[in-house]
Amino acid sequence: TISSLGHFDTLYIESVKAIEKFPEDPTFNFFAGFSATLTKRFKEAQSIYIEGLKKDIKNENLRSQILIGLGDVSSELKDYEISDDSYEKALVIEPNNALVLNNYAYFLSIRNLELSRAEKMSRKSNILDENNAAFQDTYAWIMYQKGDYEEALKWMEKAMNSAGDDS
Repeated sequence: TISSLGHFDTLYIESVKAIEKFPEDPTFNFFAGFSATLTKRFKEAQSIYIEGLKKDIKNENLRSQILIGLGDVSSELKDYEISDDSYEKALVIEPNNALVLNNYAYFLSIRNLELSRAEKMSRKSNILDENNAAFQDTYAWIMYQKGDYEEALKWMEKAMNSAGDDS
């Protein structure tokens, strides 16, 4: 597929064309927003995701994915109200989605907000997706932010070991 080959500019162009041709289908908003995000067009991605959410989305999984994407790009843009709201809505749909749990926990922790909640979400993401180096790294960062340096070191070592397993 186009996305697995890393042709994100092509995916973006084709998805925008598909939005024009099938304006009621939010699937293309997801792909256009996703590819815009990967090519660091965060403001465009945010607009595309917001427009997608205005459509009649019958698939709750798709709605969740658009919300997660919107949360991610809005965090990058430091538009935290939209970001937090998007993550909260995604968690209502999929409370056990390891990606949203990790990303929301991370973005809270870099703002040094709600660290106890971030810790719980991050811990849950690590239970749901064991040996995920990125999720372990998030947990390590939260522990560091909380001043638990021993636990942070332990989780950073886990993350490095898990990352080594991927190569």
